Amino acid sequence: CGKLEKDGKGPFYVFNGFFMSMRSKFVEAGASIYYYVVEWEGTSWEDFRGKVLGPTDPATAPTDSLRGGILAKWKELGLKTEPNTGDNG
Repeated sequence: CGKLEKDGKGPFYVFNGFFMSMRSKFVEAGASIYYYVVEWEGTSWEDFRGKVLGPTDPATAPTDSLRGGILAKWKELGLKTEPNTGDNG
């Protein structure tokens, strides 16, 4: 859950609906969570989500998307298992 405020508006609370089913891998010893804040112009959310990030299922992601790249190099990146819809990089 995250509490956000922007330009004096809010607060807004953001929840990941899948978190409880995925929680254990985020809180195990040695686990790390990485996040990025991104801003862009000239690219729609649809293109960012589908082409830059890639679809939720890495097997259907463009090879030049983030998820497509992670799928192609998951062993090299030190991931324990091949990315899939539930654990997709």
